Amino acid sequence: MGVMNNIFRWIILERIKEIDDFSRYPFVKQDRILKELIQNATNTEWGRLFGFKNILSYKDFSGKVPVQDY
Repeated sequence: MGVMNNIFRWIILERIKEIDDFSRYPFVKQDRILKELIQNATNTEWGRLFGFKNILSYKDFSGKVPVQDY
């Protein structure tokens, strides 16, 4: 049981660190997530339509990608 507790403790401590980073550096974290999402969607129909390949910042994104609804 001690091994399982150590594994669980490690997972929880890593998650707490991640949550703390989100709290301390929200803009940095949001920027990284946006860039990751844009990179993953570059070769999709949506990414090609709005030129995700050339988007390097939130300002680029907000200027090239219109607000949409479903």
